[in-house]
Amino acid sequence: MIKIFVSSTFIDLADYRSAILEFLRQGGFYDVAMETFGARDERPQMECRHLIGDSDYFVGVYAHRYGHIPNESEISITEEEYHAAGDTKLKRLIYVVDPKTPWIPDYIDRGKDAEKLAQFKGLLMSRHICKPFTSPDNLAKSVLADLGREVRTAQLKPINPMSADSSPAKPWTQDKYDLYKSRRSVELVHVIEEPNDPMKIHKNVLIYLFRHRPYPDASPFGLDDVEKAEFYLGKTWGDKVFTCENNQSGGYIGIIVHAYGSTMCLCRVTFTDGKSVILNRYIDFESQNELSKASERQLLTF
Repeated sequence: MIKIFVSSTFIDLADYRSAILEFLRQGGFYDVAMETFGARDERPQMECRHLIGDSDYFVGVYAHRYGHIPNESEISITEEEYHAAGDTKLKRLIYVVDPKTPWIPDYIDRGKDAEKLAQFKGLLMSRHICKPFTSPDNLAKSVLADLGREVRTAQLKPINPMSADSSPAKPWTQDKYDLYKSRRSVELVHVIEEPNDPMKIHKNVLIYLFRHRPYPDASPFGLDDVEKAEFYLGKTWGDKVFTCENNQSGGYIGIIVHAYGSTMCLCRVTFTDGKSVILNRYIDFESQNELSKASERQLLTF
């Protein structure tokens, strides 16, 4: 079982920690957390280093408290845990509270501790892409999603064209060319947009046609030989087919839909000569490349 070491101060982040641990257990992870020490900030340093060394991933959560500093140390145990994870080469996922999130004044450091915290956060920001959080649920979902991505990525095989286990691809080359030719180099792609309102749980999914390469009788990378595209997403969308005529005004042919989870999209593309082809795209909610420019939103919205 994959072990996750969860590091943070305790008193101020108890609810956040509880949410993380619940989500980790539901996701099949084993949590290694300070609750093991009786839920206190003054946990033993040597015990922490041992548990970190026995873990697979490190999750660091930071708000407005620096944490307990032992008499013999110049840094807090919370910061010590972060460095210990680095020493053992653990992958470190870092989360920092959004500064606009309301916070209990008693749980906000001042004076030297605040200075140390600011210095520590500066170090985190310089070394990591720190994801902000605003609520226990928001944080827990981010942690579970990020860990899921990291675990999947770690299981994938890196490609090296010069590796000994690679083989010539002559039969595959023709298959790939034939596939492009049958689709006239038109492919179905998608982009997932994060909602502007953090309270909304659905996301905008942009699904549209893209020409992979120039095609005879069509403008380079254009879609002027496409008459229309018909999109089908399934029962959630009423088992209806949504048709997009090619108005050739902006170069985009596609749709924007609201979605809560993964689905398969089928698209029948009809060309101006009357021939058609069926494309498909699995909307996996992992390809979260955000598309925010308004000029690129020339799509049909449902």
